Amino acid sequence: MRDLSDLRDDEVFVEETLTGALGNTALKAMEFDGCTFDGARMGQGRLFGASFTECHFVDSDLSMADLTNTSFVSCTFERSKLIGIAWGKLGPSGLGQPYFKECKLDMGSFQRAKAERWVFERCSMVDVDFTDAKLQRTRFTECDLSGARFSESDLRDVNMKGSRGYSIDLRSCQTKGLRLSADDDALALLRQFGVELT
Repeated sequence: MRDLSDLRDDEVFVEETLTGALGNTALKAMEFDGCTFDGARMGQGRLFGASFTECHFVDSDLSMADLTNTSFVSCTFERSKLIGIAWGKLGPSGLGQPYFKECKLDMGSFQRAKAERWVFERCSMVDVDFTDAKLQRTRFTECDLSGARFSESDLRDVNMKGSRGYSIDLRSCQTKGLRLSADDDALALLRQFGVELT
């Protein structure tokens, strides 16, 4: 098991378990392949150009981390805090079909992110900005999307059944195949067009 405080630039880690706190350290060009981050505290750290491939984050905190040009390919996040992250600043590989389960992603920005086939399960996504995000075939299952903004977003074949609190600008978003539960949140979308159901 490695402690995050011992990491150095340009290191490569394969199938290791990492824990501890990164602090506000700035690290560059690190590679993590098949690693587990267990209780890792990386909030407010800076990971420029880092690469995470098939990594698992559990009970970890990446809140407010600077992930400029970083990539997460086929990674899973469980019961982790990812508050205030600018996901749109990730590198060209972006997030590569991640799986988020019971995570807090509040106040983050997915603005202009390419998010095809992402999975969010029972996550808190309060006040998240999805403006101009490409979300095709993404699934939001039982998520709290209170205050989340969807404007000029690609929501084709997105499944939001069971989620709540969302606000979608139907005039600017692509919504073919969008699946919603027949509840008050979905019915409220009709008010954009002056439609009231009684």
